[in-house]
Amino acid sequence: MTLQAGSTLIFWALLALQAPIASGLSKVRCSRPVCPKGQRAIRREGAARVWAFGCNATQSQSVLHKCCLEKEICMRTCGMEWAKCSEIFGKCAVKTCGEDDSCLDAAETADRLISGGDSHMTVCKAFRDTQHELCTCLPFKEAKEGASVRLASFYAAFKPDRLDENGDVKGAEEVWKKWHGR
Repeated sequence: MTLQAGSTLIFWALLALQAPIASGLSKVRCSRPVCPKGQRAIRREGAARVWAFGCNATQSQSVLHKCCLEKEICMRTCGMEWAKCSEIFGKCAVKTCGEDDSCLDAAETADRLISGGDSHMTVCKAFRDTQHELCTCLPFKEAKEGASVRLASFYAAFKPDRLDENGDVKGAEEVWKKWHGR
């Protein structure tokens, strides 16, 4: 085993030992986007649609493209915790790479690229700025009403069969029960 392979193995062993604390590959820990008590983060009206570039920069990173897309979309989802996005990326990378050390090294590099580096100040500021640019906080009731309007609009464009004759979402209560708290 080479020194590089050994250090990668040690990295993953330490990560496994710290699983409850460290999730994903990023060592950066950003605070959760916080709305005042009784409010929830929702997409700002007129905010850009969620976008993602992925990580096809190099051949070794191309196998991780799906993982990168998932983390980028997560980072641009209103109210999402940084730790959750890192956890999603880490699990995807481990599943994709298995025990391939060169793939795991590429995953670490890709994570730094899509996160914006490995400096807590730089990465977390960019994360908070993006959340602030794309999201706003609304009282729970108002946020749910707005989400209902956006869901109906989405279904009108992509799944019109999910709407009744008045343009309301069929079975809306079941939809909200399923997605409550997410």
